[in-house]
Amino acid sequence: MLGDAGWDIVANGDPLVPMIGNYSLGSEDIGDIQQACFKFVADDVSSLEFQWRLSAEAPHDDLAFYLDGVLSGSLNSTSGWQQKSYLFEQGEHEFKWCFSKDISISTADDQGYVDEITIQ
Repeated sequence: MLGDAGWDIVANGDPLVPMIGNYSLGSEDIGDIQQACFKFVADDVSSLEFQWRLSAEAPHDDLAFYLDGVLSGSLNSTSGWQQKSYLFEQGEHEFKWCFSKDISISTADDQGYVDEITIQ
C-alpha cells in the first residue's frame, strides 16, 4: 500500500465501471486529506496505454499518474473514461496512480478508476 490506502478490484456493477470486461481497479475509501495509490515496475518496456476515470468532487479531488516518479497526467473533474498513451525510452519504468481527496466534501463515488492497462 502506498499513501493512506490502496486500490481494489472493482466488479461490474456501476454502469460506468469497468471500462471493458467485468473488472477494473478502483481506489479504496479514504478520508479527507488522504491519498490512495498503487504502482508497479515493468522492465524492457517502451510504451504504456490505459483508461482512467474520476468520480469525485471537482475540481478539488484528483487522480494523478506518475511515470518514473514524475507527474505525467491528472484528472480533477468527474468524467467518463479517458485514454492516455505514453512513449518512452526502452527499459525499466515505474508506473503509479494516486487518488487524493481535499479537506472536505464527498461527492459521487469519491474514487478514481483505472482499466485496460497495456504495456509493451
